[in-house]
Amino acid sequence: MKEQIYKFAEEYLTVVSEMGDELACLCPFHENHDSPALYLNTVTGLWHCFNASCGQKGRFPTLVKRITGFSPSYILQDVSSEYLEKMLDETKKELEEERFEEAMDRIVINYRDPESVKRLQYLIDRGYQPSVLEHFEIGYSSLQDRVVIPVRDENFKVVGFIGRAISEETRPKYKYTDKFPRRNLLLNLCNAKQYDTGIIVEGSLDHIMVHQAGFPNVVSTMGSTVSPPQLDLLNKYFSSLIIFSDNDDAGENMKCAILEGCARKEMHIVTYPEGLKDPGEMSTQQIQEAIQTRISHLEFLFHKL
Repeated sequence: MKEQIYKFAEEYLTVVSEMGDELACLCPFHENHDSPALYLNTVTGLWHCFNASCGQKGRFPTLVKRITGFSPSYILQDVSSEYLEKMLDETKKELEEERFEEAMDRIVINYRDPESVKRLQYLIDRGYQPSVLEHFEIGYSSLQDRVVIPVRDENFKVVGFIGRAISEETRPKYKYTDKFPRRNLLLNLCNAKQYDTGIIVEGSLDHIMVHQAGFPNVVSTMGSTVSPPQLDLLNKYFSSLIIFSDNDDAGENMKCAILEGCARKEMHIVTYPEGLKDPGEMSTQQIQEAIQTRISHLEFLFHKL
């Protein structure tokens, strides 16, 4: 690996000095003409620009790709295929994370500008407060003409986006980024995991309405199907659960799946006022009353007999 890194550095970088396993180089990503800002480790391949205005970093294949525009495989052709595959896979993850961060910049709404906030008028008309939408970083895509929900994993890393149509005639109602890892995620778990009790809703917007009603410990399964990895997350992060699934047959199936998959947890079921289907149709007061008057899972099972 060292030989390939030296070869690349000699051809594409300005190396100022070498200290142990570190090459001190002028950074090619910002105006760096005097003191070297980028350090490249010839053993691990890790690199980092320590200039505060730049701060770029990554693994060696990422550096090759950014500077040359080509796949790094031609430079790493003498490296073992197993090592190369691992490095390229990690590089893809880095580039994907960067792609999501760039997308965050494109969908951002200036919540201090009334004209920008009007882009979310569809949600505001449904009762969502702008301050709460800002908390969840809800944005807008002019290209798609959809409100956009950024999805973060339990470690706060952006892993995808959900686009919600603002016209009821537009189909599909929801669009997801490529390879969206729904089955491995609980929407808002990054914030809710600090609480002992988790409230589980189904819809990708329902959790915002429940949060707005005063319950920040809410997560969404983003659909009525609950996957084994999602059950694992519920079991890992919460000691008790409140199931607030939709008031329909799919919601009943969701309840049963959680009751079975989290059988060792203390669980309660939220029941609905007559005629309402999901938290998105409910007022703040109705959500509060429904959660406060929840029933135990044993009572729920008794009524099903």
